[in-house]
Amino acid sequence: MGLAVALSSACVTSTSPTAPSPLATADAGAIAVDTVVAADLGTGRCLAINARGQVVGVDEDDTTFLVAPDGTRSVLRPPDSGTLVTGVAIDDAGRVGGYATTSSERYPVVYQGGTWSRVGLAGVAGEIITLSADGAAGGATYGSDGSPKAFLL
Repeated sequence: MGLAVALSSACVTSTSPTAPSPLATADAGAIAVDTVVAADLGTGRCLAINARGQVVGVDEDDTTFLVAPDGTRSVLRPPDSGTLVTGVAIDDAGRVGGYATTSSERYPVVYQGGTWSRVGLAGVAGEIITLSADGAAGGATYGSDGSPKAFLL
């Protein structure tokens, strides 16, 4: 039996079993895995995978990328040159959630249909940290003192 995995340090994923893995050792209450196979998805860090096998991550320049189930890798470009966007979650429809950072603010964003869009209240610092399979977004906003407040959209 194989298992699809994303290993963040090597940014790899696969569903074809061929080689045993140290992950195959089960502790009490853990699920036993027969084999895990890793496929090279390129440089960077994989941060999330959805049920369709799409992987979101960031490369060595902190640029967000998306890898399709067939291995095609595409860059999710920020809205402008002064904004760094980091995608950290992906739902089953392929929407990516994360945060955008400029010289003056950090705010939650969603990538859908080729475009990053701000979500939440304008002028409120925050980030999307997770997306459910059906697209509900969880994250945090930050007060002027930096204290976090959890949100669910």
